[in-house]
Parts: sequence; C-alpha cells; structure tokens
Amino acid sequence: MDIAVIGGADSPTKVFLSSGTYLYAVLPVVLLCVLVSGIIIWNKKKRKN
Repeated sequence: MDIAVIGGADSPTKVFLSSGTYLYAVLPVVLLCVLVSGIIIWNKKKRKN
C-alpha cells in the first residue's frame, strides 16, 4: 500500500491511498452506503406525499 500526502501551509492537504487489494474491500461498503442513503431519501420523499 502506498500513502502520499499532498499539500502544505498554503493549500488543502490531501491523503491519497493506492492499492489494488483494498478496492475489493471498500467497494461493498461504498455500495452499501449508497443503497442505504437511497432508501432513506426515498422514504423521506414518500412521507412528504
């Protein structure tokens, strides 16, 4: 795994992580978050009507 920190005193700091194996671990979590967010938004819109 590679870690790079870009930034300084005059700009925003960003941390970049790069690795091929973590994609398979992070992708299901991201998809689950998108799914849960979609369900919450759908329920809120449904209650307004």
